[in-house]
Formats: sequence, C-alpha cells, structure tokens
Amino acid sequence: MVDSPTSTAAVAYGLPGYPFFVFVDGQGAVLGRSSGEVEPAALKAIFTALRNGTTLPLPGGASSSAS
Repeated sequence: MVDSPTSTAAVAYGLPGYPFFVFVDGQGAVLGRSSGEVEPAALKAIFTALRNGTTLPLPGGASSSAS
C-alpha cells in the first residue's frame, strides 16, 4: 500500500519503521502487527491462522489479537 505524503496510514496503524506488516480481517479489524522481515514460511503460517481464525504465530515480540 502507498501512504499519503503525511503518513496517514502509518500513523493510524502505529508504524514504527519499515518493513511493517498489519494483518486485518475482512471487517477491517487489526489482528496482528509485525515489524522487520518475515520469512516466507512464517507468512504462510500467518495466512493459515488468518484463514482458520486462530491466534497469529507472529515472529518475536510482535502482537496478535486473533482468537
């Protein structure tokens, strides 16, 4: 996603730096956030958890609110 020149999305999602991932459900609720690189296998596990409605297995120190 491309943000506005004033970083509207970055501010709204609490972006601390790049790269930064925000995982949202179909209703727009934030289910988890992660900063830094995420390995392809970890992304696959996260997407599987999103599909299954389970807690996201986010890498070190990231936050997840899916349940």
